[in-house]
Formats: sequence, structure tokens, C-alpha cells
Amino acid sequence: RGQIYTILKNPIYVGLIAHKGETFEGQHEAIIDQETWDRVQARLKSNSPGKRLATRRNTSPLAGLLFTSDGVPLVPVHTTKVRKRYRYYVSQSTLPGRSPGDKATRIPAPELEKFVLQELRNALSNPSELIEALGLEALAQWARQKDNVDKAHSLNGPHIAKLVDRIVVQPDHLMITMSQVGLSSWFNLHPADPQGAPIELRVDCTLARSGHPLRFVDRS
Repeated sequence: RGQIYTILKNPIYVGLIAHKGETFEGQHEAIIDQETWDRVQARLKSNSPGKRLATRRNTSPLAGLLFTSDGVPLVPVHTTKVRKRYRYYVSQSTLPGRSPGDKATRIPAPELEKFVLQELRNALSNPSELIEALGLEALAQWARQKDNVDKAHSLNGPHIAKLVDRIVVQPDHLMITMSQVGLSSWFNLHPADPQGAPIELRVDCTLARSGHPLRFVDRS
């Protein structure tokens, strides 16, 4: 992909020469008209990595947050069968180019997203322990205003990336590392120290295999 982008951004096709970040008139004729060139550049800009990640997070809210116990990322993928779209989070060991002997993990995305969302809602519904982890000052702030910050029911997919730094999938539990800054913002508290100790939320569950994918069974 990187090589293709480099080719498509080369101004030589419109009669220009690139040198040290600037473009100059070349001595050759353009082989692409300016209108086509401008449309291509606009298309490339609209498909930048940041926007691709935002799009993935809109459809896969746990994208970039999931890891196996071995530190291998779980990435969103999908397949379509009989016009029905199936989404999964899979370990990169299952993707092309990985060793066949690598341990593979594949979890149905909607089920995992629903599971994480519900656990976060539960934690935010009675968040005294989470708030206390931010420090006594934050706990005192929250105690004064908690009647006004009961927003757990409104938590949805796009909020997850703001509240969570990382989710590690273990065979018998999920370890959800919460963002201090995200939690402070959620509860309208003074900004927390981003360098402070991580706030971890352990969710006991069991990874049960059903066919090829793994599924979660809540043990709490």
C-alpha cells in the first residue's frame, strides 16, 4: 500500500519535479491532466490512515485496543456469506504471512463488543473504586457531584476508545486498563495525571470454543 501511495503522489505525472519537499516545473510533458491529478490527491487525503482508523473504530469500537496474553494484537476482520456480514477480532497469527504453528485466536466481534460494553456500564454505574483509583481529591470531587454524573446507561461504542487504553484477553478473564484522563473527563473531574498508575478492571469470564471462534462465558 505504501508503495502505491508513493506512486500516486508523484507529481512527475503532471509535468512537475519533486525535490526536498518542493515541486518545480519539469522539462517533460504531463501525461495526466490537472483535474484528474487533483481528484486523485483529494481521494488519497480522504483515505488517510487516521481516517481509516476512525472508520474502523466506528464499525469495530475495540480496534487497536485488544491484545492476547502474549501481547499479540487482535485486529478486526470480516467475511460475507450469503449477503450477511460476519465480523471477528483475530490475532495477527491467523493472518497471512504468520507461522502456521502460531497460536490463533478468533472471537466474534459483536459478542465481544457487547460483553465489554456491558462490563464498562456496570463499572461506571457504581464507580467509587474507579474514582478512588484517581486519588482522594478526585473521590471528594465525585462525591459532591455524583448525582449529576450517572451516565453509564448512555455509554456506547464510540466512548470505549476514550475510556480504555488496552484490553488483554486471558483464558479466564479480561484485563481492561482504563484511561485516567478519559475517566476524569467522563466524570467531569479535574484532569488526572496521565503518568499515574494504570487503573485496571478485571472481568472474570471463560473463553469457550464454539466451532472455530471463541466465545465468552461470564463467571462474575
